[in-house]
Amino acid sequence: MKILLTTLMAIFTASLYAQFDQSYQGQTHTTPSQAPAMQLYGGFVTGDATNYPASHGSLFGYSSLNNGYGYSYQIFKGHTAPHLNIRFANSAAGNTWFPWKKILDSGNDLVYEGTNADSKIMGFTHIYGRASDGSLHLRGGNATGQVFINHVESGNVILANGGGKIGIGTAAPSDPVTLEKNNDYASIRLRRTGASPADFRIMSGYNQIELRNSAQEIKFVLKENGNVGIGTTNPGNYRLAVEGKIGAREVVVTTTAWADYVFEPTYDLRPLSEVEAFIKENKHLPEIPSAKEVEANGVSLGEMNVLLLKKVEELTLYLIELKKENETQRKQNEIQQKEIDLLKREKK
Repeated sequence: MKILLTTLMAIFTASLYAQFDQSYQGQTHTTPSQAPAMQLYGGFVTGDATNYPASHGSLFGYSSLNNGYGYSYQIFKGHTAPHLNIRFANSAAGNTWFPWKKILDSGNDLVYEGTNADSKIMGFTHIYGRASDGSLHLRGGNATGQVFINHVESGNVILANGGGKIGIGTAAPSDPVTLEKNNDYASIRLRRTGASPADFRIMSGYNQIELRNSAQEIKFVLKENGNVGIGTTNPGNYRLAVEGKIGAREVVVTTTAWADYVFEPTYDLRPLSEVEAFIKENKHLPEIPSAKEVEANGVSLGEMNVLLLKKVEELTLYLIELKKENETQRKQNEIQQKEIDLLKREKK
């Protein structure tokens, strides 16, 4: 608003030395040039909606003939539509005017409205609305100038509160916020400065989302297929792959099979002699993977828990059988001892 008023005052001051015509009523200044060579004119327009923004209103203008058409201008305020409008001579197009621009509405608010072209406010910043699609454009005073919104104030900045979408790097956002980069990483930086600094980036990699530290090292990766890697960029076929130790208070592993079938009467329990022979030959229990297999393929917690339970249940059956054998042997020993005692008494 200050820039606009300053500009209008400068135009008025620079033109004071020209002849002023107050008998404008009924006169038609339809072209920028108007005899005499330099003149200020003003008055009331009646019944001319063709050349002016309204049929009736007050007009103030400056006409230049000797100094070229580019020095001419007009300011118009409507009577029934009390808006303040301005136009300048279009010297590049000959003795013609640029289209009228509305700069103040009836409430004395700055509106700056264009007609069939981009409306622009230029200076240290460029703000313009595009008539073709209704879009608003904002940039700094030059092509590389920065744009700050609420730079030093503490108020909130609200974007797309009415349900619109925000596009960064794209003119066609598909979601409430769409960040797009052509053939490159699209990234968001989360940075804390000062005490306990932290610096992380969330980046869209090649078919994956990456979380990187300040050294640009990938510490977390989410693949397009849903597989997650922590400390590794290649989770392979695992839903979650972790390079390093995991600490947890509890881990629940679900499985579709359990080893209680060992206690069924039809279960064929391997004789201990066969188990002994297998151990001597293979150096591990039957059905349990060897050290080399574990080193190469790892261990499935669910499967291994089932196998270990199976071996515990088999061991329980061996112990029960051994208990029975020991009880039978004890009874036989008691009988034999009684027989021995009887023989000893008979010899006496």
